[in-house]
Amino acid sequence: GSVRLFADAGGGAMGVGGAGVGLALAVGDVSSVTAAEIADGVVVKAGDDVAADADGNLDDELYAASFGLALDGKGAGGSLVWSLIDDATTASLGSGAEIVATGDVSITAGDSAIDRSYLEAGAGAMSASDSGFGISIVTLDRHDRVTADIGADSRIALGGSLTFDALSRESISLTAVGGAGAEATGIAGSATLANITEDTTATLGDRTVVEGVTAGDRPDSVAMKADDATTLTQIAGAAGIGGDNGVGAGLVQAALAKTTTATVGNAADLDSAGAVTVRADSLETVRAYAVSLAGSLGEVAVAGALVVQTVDLTT
Repeated sequence: GSVRLFADAGGGAMGVGGAGVGLALAVGDVSSVTAAEIADGVVVKAGDDVAADADGNLDDELYAASFGLALDGKGAGGSLVWSLIDDATTASLGSGAEIVATGDVSITAGDSAIDRSYLEAGAGAMSASDSGFGISIVTLDRHDRVTADIGADSRIALGGSLTFDALSRESISLTAVGGAGAEATGIAGSATLANITEDTTATLGDRTVVEGVTAGDRPDSVAMKADDATTLTQIAGAAGIGGDNGVGAGLVQAALAKTTTATVGNAADLDSAGAVTVRADSLETVRAYAVSLAGSLGEVAVAGALVVQTVDLTT
C-alpha cells in the first residue's frame, strides 16, 4: 500500500489600530496497515516461485506559515505542525502452513521506497509601537512496525532460494523557525519535538523445516534479514529583536527507540546446498541544530538554544 499526505496552512493579519495576530495549523493523522498473509494450516503448491510480499510506503508533508503585523498594538504569529503516524507492514506464513515450490520462495515485508516525513513551520511578527511574538512548533509522533513472520511448525520445501526479510527505511526532517521584531519587546521561539518508535523483526518459528522438494535435494540458499535505516534531521531557529528587550529561544527534542531483530526459533531445521544467513542491521543518522538570536537597543537581550536527544537501540 502507498499513502501520501500533503497539507499546507497559512495565516496572516495586520492591525492598524490594534493587535495583528496570524495563526496557522497543519495536522496529519495516518493509520496504515499493509499485509500479505498465508494463513495457519494452508498448503501452497507451485510449479514455480511463491511470494508473499507486503510493500508499504508512507510519505507525509505538512507546512504551516503565519505572520502578524501591528502598527499600533501587539503583533503575533503562531504556527503549529502536528503529525501522528501509525504504520504496520506484515508478511507472514501461518503456523502449521506448508509451501512446496520448485522455484524460489520470498516472504518479505518492507518498503520498496524510503518513507519520508517533511514537517516545517514558520512564524513571524512585527509591532511598530508595542511587543511582537513569533512562535513555531513542529511535533511528530511516529510508530512504525515491519514484521516478517514464519509461524511455528511450518514447512517450506523448495528447489531455489528462500528470501525472508523485514526491511524499513525512513527519512525524517523537522524544521521550525520563529522571528519577532518590535518597538518594545520582541520574543521569538521555535521547537521541534519527535517521538519515534521503529520495530523491524524477522522471526522464524519453532520447529520450522526448510528443505528440498524431494529426498536428497536441498534449497540453493536461505537468507533471513531484518534491516532498518533511519535518518532524522531537526532544526529549530529563533530571532527576537526589540527596542527595549529581545528574546530568542530554540529547542530540539527527540526520543528514538528502535528494535531490529532476526530470530530463528527453537528446534528449527534449515537445510541448504549453499549459504544460510541470518542478519540484523540497524543504521541511524541523527542530526540536530538549535540556533537563537536576540537583540535589544535598550535593556535586555536573552538568547538560548537546547538540544535533548535520547536513542534506545536493540539489534
